[in-house]
Amino acid sequence: MEVGTWADWVSALSTFGTLGIAFAAYRKAPEWIQQRKQQDGYELAKNLICEQLPLLRKSITNIGSKLGYYKEMIPDFEDSLLYDIELEDIECNLSELRKTGPQTNDIYDNIQRLKRLGWNINDEIESLFFQTIELYDTTHKNAYNFWLISRHFLTVPRKELQDGIKKRLIEKINIINTSEENFYSLYHKLNEYNQDFLLYFGKYNKVTK
Repeated sequence: MEVGTWADWVSALSTFGTLGIAFAAYRKAPEWIQQRKQQDGYELAKNLICEQLPLLRKSITNIGSKLGYYKEMIPDFEDSLLYDIELEDIECNLSELRKTGPQTNDIYDNIQRLKRLGWNINDEIESLFFQTIELYDTTHKNAYNFWLISRHFLTVPRKELQDGIKKRLIEKINIINTSEENFYSLYHKLNEYNQDFLLYFGKYNKVTK
């Protein structure tokens, strides 16, 4: 047999082998995509439940601790309480709240990413989740406003204006007390699933089949 003929056979076999590998890869592609979706979803879910949710609780606790002294004084809220506040402390609290504000945006984004990967939160859990986030936002927003109003109180000299500002501060504290209490209540309900964070996802098997 001529050498050229052997070369043709080798070339043909090589091409056939390449096509076989490509076909096998093509057949495996859907499985690889599902595995990658499962892996990416797992990491997002773990971050959401084991890190981002506890971080909200930590932020709420911090907000409450900064306001604790004033919350305890309701309804006997005296002007002297506010005069004890340093403007520097107010600015520090406002700066800290500005940093923690965007947390819930990241959580909403991660929930949508999970859904696109086929990970769907249980309907009941999702409802609790969004209520918890809403309560965090309410607490955060009113705490921020409390410190803004406190700063205004210290810079407004007229007594009648200070009385109106003090009333607004009391309103903010009452809102914070209610939203904070409800946040902890819902957080504890969500926390019951922490034995296994995958229990949050009723349709988890959708991406594992």
